[in-house]
Amino acid sequence: MKLTKRPFGALENGTAVHCWTMENEHGLRAELLDYGATIRSLQVPDRYGVLTDVVLGYDTLEGYVKTPGYLGATIGRFANRIGGAAFTLGSRRYTLSANDGENHLHGGKSGFNDKLWTVISATDTAVTFTLHSPDGDEGYPAALDVRVTYALNGPALRITYEAAADGDTLCCLTNHSYFNLSGGREKAYAHRLRLFAPTYLPVGDDCLPLSRTQTAGTRFDFSQNRPIE
Repeated sequence: MKLTKRPFGALENGTAVHCWTMENEHGLRAELLDYGATIRSLQVPDRYGVLTDVVLGYDTLEGYVKTPGYLGATIGRFANRIGGAAFTLGSRRYTLSANDGENHLHGGKSGFNDKLWTVISATDTAVTFTLHSPDGDEGYPAALDVRVTYALNGPALRITYEAAADGDTLCCLTNHSYFNLSGGREKAYAHRLRLFAPTYLPVGDDCLPLSRTQTAGTRFDFSQNRPIE
């Protein structure tokens, strides 16, 4: 097992960005960027023991900075859309930045994916990133401190999120990796999938969530192993 760190370019203001690489005895290899607390690459051994990169990522920092898509990044303060770029908390109405038409998407115009995180702990098997989001960031109330830990746990990569605010606010964190388990040799729609999910959340034409719906009898019923397509 080993941990390495290498340069991964610099932002327009000259701030250096780095890439951490973790490996373990199970053949798992993860590359992580402090820009966006991003998973750049996740290599796993296939059935023949050959390492295969199953996560989409860019080869240079420019791809992450200039291309939309949130590849591999940590999303916050709030993953998904908030209709009308506003919400009511308690008795107060808060207006957020609108970056998806009239709606607020994935934390706004400069969400957590667009921030340089600080590494506060790095070992052979785990790297922890931290970020401070000030009161009023993209319109959200209260200051928020976030930690994201990527850890190699046997044959799996585990992500742990921690967040603490100094007042009432919204917080919904996730990772935005795109997976292709074939390493790009075939389309992801050819993958076979099984989900223990009796319900799903459909969306409208504006991609805002609607009411929870049963999966049975719909194209989203993966109670039995079947191709995604």
